[in-house]
Amino acid sequence: MNFCVNRHSSDGHGTDSRTTIHRATCTSAEKFGHGPKWRWFGTYEEAHDWAQTTPYEINCCKQCNPGSFAS
Repeated sequence: MNFCVNRHSSDGHGTDSRTTIHRATCTSAEKFGHGPKWRWFGTYEEAHDWAQTTPYEINCCKQCNPGSFAS
Protein backbone atom coordinates (compact mmCIF):
# COMPACT_ATOMS: atom_id res chain seq x y z
CA MET A 1 0.00 0.00 0.00
CA ASN A 2 1.40 3.36 -1.04
CA PHE A 3 -1.08 5.86 0.43
CA CYS A 4 -3.21 6.17 3.51
CA VAL A 5 -6.03 8.39 4.68
CA ASN A 6 -6.72 9.65 8.17
CA ARG A 7 -10.47 10.19 7.88
CA HIS A 8 -10.72 12.65 10.78
CA SER A 9 -7.64 14.68 11.65
CA SER A 10 -7.18 17.94 13.52
CA ASP A 11 -4.12 19.63 14.96
CA GLY A 12 -5.85 20.15 18.30
CA HIS A 13 -5.54 23.94 18.13
CA GLY A 14 -9.06 24.83 17.09
CA THR A 15 -8.69 24.13 13.37
CA ASP A 16 -11.51 22.52 11.43
CA SER A 17 -11.56 18.75 11.19
CA ARG A 18 -10.36 17.34 7.90
CA THR A 19 -9.57 14.14 6.05
CA THR A 20 -5.85 13.94 5.32
CA ILE A 21 -4.13 11.88 2.62
CA HIS A 22 -0.53 10.75 3.28
CA ARG A 23 2.14 8.76 1.50
CA ALA A 24 2.74 5.44 3.27
CA THR A 25 6.28 6.55 4.11
CA CYS A 26 5.11 9.72 5.88
CA THR A 27 6.24 9.99 9.50
CA SER A 28 2.64 10.48 10.63
CA ALA A 29 1.48 7.41 8.71
CA GLU A 30 4.26 5.29 10.15
CA LYS A 31 3.58 6.53 13.69
CA PHE A 32 -0.23 6.66 13.78
CA GLY A 33 -1.47 4.80 10.70
CA HIS A 34 -2.60 1.60 12.35
CA GLY A 35 -5.56 3.04 14.22
CA PRO A 36 -9.22 2.70 13.27
CA LYS A 37 -9.36 6.19 11.69
CA TRP A 38 -6.83 5.18 9.01
CA ARG A 39 -7.38 3.36 5.68
CA TRP A 40 -4.66 2.17 3.28
CA PHE A 41 -4.71 2.28 -0.54
CA GLY A 42 -2.51 1.28 -3.47
CA THR A 43 -2.95 4.47 -5.49
CA TYR A 44 -3.48 8.15 -4.80
CA GLU A 45 -6.68 8.05 -6.84
CA GLU A 46 -8.15 5.29 -4.65
CA ALA A 47 -7.19 7.21 -1.51
CA HIS A 48 -8.72 10.43 -2.84
CA ASP A 49 -11.92 8.68 -3.97
CA TRP A 50 -12.39 7.20 -0.50
CA ALA A 51 -11.57 10.52 1.17
CA GLN A 52 -14.46 12.07 -0.76
CA THR A 53 -16.87 9.76 1.08
CA THR A 54 -16.09 11.40 4.42
CA PRO A 55 -17.97 14.49 5.63
CA TYR A 56 -14.74 16.47 6.06
CA GLU A 57 -12.66 18.71 3.82
CA ILE A 58 -9.91 16.79 2.00
CA ASN A 59 -6.35 17.79 2.81
CA CYS A 60 -3.01 16.49 1.50
CA CYS A 61 -0.26 16.21 4.08
CA LYS A 62 2.12 19.14 3.69
CA GLN A 63 5.09 17.07 4.86
CA CYS A 64 4.88 14.21 2.36
CA ASN A 65 2.93 15.94 -0.48
CA PRO A 66 0.93 12.95 -1.76
CA GLY A 67 -0.99 15.18 -4.17
CA SER A 68 2.09 15.36 -6.38
CA PHE A 69 1.02 11.91 -7.60
CA ALA A 70 -2.36 13.13 -8.81
CA SER A 71 -2.80 12.71 -12.53
